[in-house]
Amino acid sequence: MLALKKRTIVSVFNPTRLLSRLQVVLLHGQAFSSKTWVELGTLALLATNGYQALAVDLLGFGNSPDSDALKTDQHLLGRFVEALGVRTTVLLSPSMSGHCSIPFLTKHSAQLHCSIPLAPVGTSNYTPQ
Repeated sequence: MLALKKRTIVSVFNPTRLLSRLQVVLLHGQAFSSKTWVELGTLALLATNGYQALAVDLLGFGNSPDSDALKTDQHLLGRFVEALGVRTTVLLSPSMSGHCSIPFLTKHSAQLHCSIPLAPVGTSNYTPQ
């Protein structure tokens, strides 16, 4: 578990211990958790190819505690990335995780190598700019 300011923010499943230049952060949709990326073999595939892969349980999912912060905390993903020292990342963000990835994109795009949104929710709250 990762705790910031005496509050649990996310739970991270990270089977790799590799230190590559490029880190891959995998978020999940509403019906899934970080365990999904393990079951699909995604984390193993990324590790085999030399990437540090971080699969995150968003608040209220998997091993993370329940919270309404996912939809209301605009800085959730930014604090997570900062706390883990993630520098240059590929961000994979399906569906519901758009609630935290889109605010991150608008404020921290310089930290991203690329972003891969897959039908992200919450886009109606933003303009094309």
